[in-house]
Amino acid sequence: LRKMLAALAGRGGRMTVGALAERLGIPAGRVSSMVAAAGQVLNFDGYQSVFMNGDDVVLDVAVLTSQFQVEP
Repeated sequence: LRKMLAALAGRGGRMTVGALAERLGIPAGRVSSMVAAAGQVLNFDGYQSVFMNGDDVVLDVAVLTSQFQVEP
């Protein structure tokens, strides 16, 4: 999870599935399940901090920092 969040944050909060898979060293087919698992931990109260948008994986840093009251 930490590697995924760091990769997304390092690229402005958005990466294609293929680019994220390559960065994490996993098959592209596993990315959507990884994002879904991360969403179960990080998304709540109707706010999505990590999600799929077409072929992109998106990290909304503003939502994440607000929900967990942490600094970016």
